[in-house]
This record gives sequence, C-alpha cells and structure tokens, in this order.
Amino acid sequence: RGPEYKAHATDGPPDEEFKARRERAIEEVAKLAEELLARHAEKRQSSRQRRQRKLKTCPSGALSSPASSAGNATPNMARFPSEMSFASEMSYPSEADFDPDMEEPIIIFDWDDTLLPTWYISEVVNACNKNQSSFGPLPDDSEFCEPLASHAAVVRETLQAARRVARVAIVTLAMRPWVDNSSEWFLPGGDVKDLLEELEIPVYYAREHVTKAQRLAANQEEGVDVYTVAKRNAMKKCLRKLMRGKPLGTRHHVISIGDSGAEEDAVQ
Repeated sequence: RGPEYKAHATDGPPDEEFKARRERAIEEVAKLAEELLARHAEKRQSSRQRRQRKLKTCPSGALSSPASSAGNATPNMARFPSEMSFASEMSYPSEADFDPDMEEPIIIFDWDDTLLPTWYISEVVNACNKNQSSFGPLPDDSEFCEPLASHAAVVRETLQAARRVARVAIVTLAMRPWVDNSSEWFLPGGDVKDLLEELEIPVYYAREHVTKAQRLAANQEEGVDVYTVAKRNAMKKCLRKLMRGKPLGTRHHVISIGDSGAEEDAVQ
C-alpha cells in the first residue's frame, strides 16, 4: 500500500483528495468487473449457440461425410447456408408458422440400462439366483417376475407414447439378438418383440456398423472411442432411413435417450 496510505492511516482520517482517489479506484474496478462479466456472458452465449447449431438436425443428404459428398453431390442435397445468421436460425417460429406435415420428430432409445434394467438384472436378479451364473430365462417361481413384469408394462407404455408423437428406433451396443432375448427373459408379459413390429420400431446393433478401418483407427488414435463411432454410424443409418421419402424442407427433431455420454456424442 505505499507510504501515502500509511500516513493517512496513522495521522487521522483521510483527506478529501484521498477519498476521491479511492472512490475513483472503486469505480474503475467495478467497471472492469462489469466488462469481464459481459465478456464472459457473451462467450457463454456464443458457445451455447455453437452447440445448438451443431446439434441442429439437417437433411439426410447432409449427413454424408465430406469425402463422400464431394464426389456424389446432387442438386437436391439441402445444406445450411453459411450466410444464415444465428438470429434467424435460432428464432422460434410462431404457432401460425408451424406445419405438422413438415415436422418430423425422431426418438432414438438406448436399450441396456435405459429400457432394459440391465444393472438390476446383473447385480440383483442374477446375484440372488444361485443356480443362474449368466443371463438366461428366469425360473417361473422367481421372486423377481412380478417387479420385472411391472417394469415391462412401463416399457410398453413408454414406447407407445413415444410412437404416438414421433418415429422411434432403438440403437444398442449389444450383440444380436440381445434385444429379443433379453426382453423375452426379463420383461415378462411385455411382448416387446411383437410390440416393436407393431409400432414399426427398428433395432440397430451398433457394432455391426463399424468398419475394420475404424476399429484400427480407434486402437491407434488417442481419444477415439470405438463405441461412440459405432453408435454414430448406426444412428446415421437409422436417420437416413427414417428421413427417406420426406418432402424437401421437412424439419427433423432428433432426441437421443440413453444412460451414457456415448449417445450424446454419437447423435452430434
């Protein structure tokens, strides 16, 4: 703090000039704080807009990779114009502008620990069944039949409710035919296999959609998650199929529901 401050601190109350300097310093610090807060808020808003733009669903043609798009570009391939402003892109349409025929909601569910209570089955059901060391059909007299049947009813209601408002698909990292087997073993009374056919809900086994080159790249490159790559490829194929035949200009709203960050990273 300097000798001048010490003199005022020891010789009595500060004079008017010192008070004025202190007030100006306080005002300058407050002004700097406001500027820093404003810049921080601007950066947060900019980051939020970039994430929203990144997650904004695009037409199926734009989902192809740059390499494949370069050689197979078609006049009908819709793209987001680079000159489109964030203000116009992020503005909310009025109710009068909403056309249900041009909106296409899509919901993608994970299976394990999302629709199927896999952890509960592995750590509780199988742990309490000494005669069952691996996944398989439950005994008819199992004490877990009733709670799992209740959960099966919830799964049915969830899929039916989702299908009433959107196209629905299931993307899982499990091996085929785990969805059929596990629903038959652990969702008694759910008739999930028949329900999926009735509601036209496809199941994609993500591991089937990873190329050998992508597996090698995941092993060699740090930070590449092969499971995220698998889910991304499966979701890409799923979205292309669900978007096929829709009028140009249809807006697709994609919701990915799962228990890990892989779903969030893959759908981007």
